[in-house]
Amino acid sequence: TGGDSAKMTGGNSAKMTGGYSAKMTGGDSATMTGGYYAKMTGGNSATMTGGDYAKMTGGYSATMTGGNYAVLQFSYWDGERQRVVIVYVGEDGIKANVPYKLDENHKPVEVK
Repeated sequence: TGGDSAKMTGGNSAKMTGGYSAKMTGGDSATMTGGYYAKMTGGNSATMTGGDYAKMTGGYSATMTGGNYAVLQFSYWDGERQRVVIVYVGEDGIKANVPYKLDENHKPVEVK
């Protein structure tokens, strides 16, 4: 758990909570929650929740939830190279404070 402007690095399966403007990096299966403007990078199967304007990057099978104007970057391996799908909260039907992950066609879908 870090306060405002904290910089945190957690290993696999880490559970991390950062204050506003936190910069966090978590390993595979990490559970991360960041405040407004948080910059978070999570590994494969990470579960990440960021506030308004958060910038998040998640690995394969990551689940991300962003506040208003957040940017979610999902990565996956296409068999030849790493690919990135960028999702903007508030555009193309993507809703704030709703969890998303990529489906089998690499399209963002709500997690029920």
